[in-house]
Amino acid sequence: MIVDYNFYIENGNSKIPSAEFPLWETRGEYCLLRYVNSPLEEIDAPGLKPCICHISDLLYENGKRLGISSENNDGYSVSYENSPVEMEILRIVKLYFGNTNYLYRGGIILE
Repeated sequence: MIVDYNFYIENGNSKIPSAEFPLWETRGEYCLLRYVNSPLEEIDAPGLKPCICHISDLLYENGKRLGISSENNDGYSVSYENSPVEMEILRIVKLYFGNTNYLYRGGIILE
């Protein structure tokens, strides 16, 4: 884990309960890894930990219904949408890493 719960709380975050934090922090790390060109342990940027916290909060808030647009219990049908959460994650990553050399520039649109 890159971010511990003390850092998370001390920096104004409080959405994720401590018992669930390791799960959502790890998911935040994996999301960030899709957009950077280095292992997280090698990134020396002040925005690394706040970025992971921001992504983790977003995932926690949207985790229960991530990508699901509708459900039906009768015949059990689930419809999925293109997740606006993914676009929000990209916005967060650009916010923290847009002016660094850590962003992976191949294969993603950096508008």
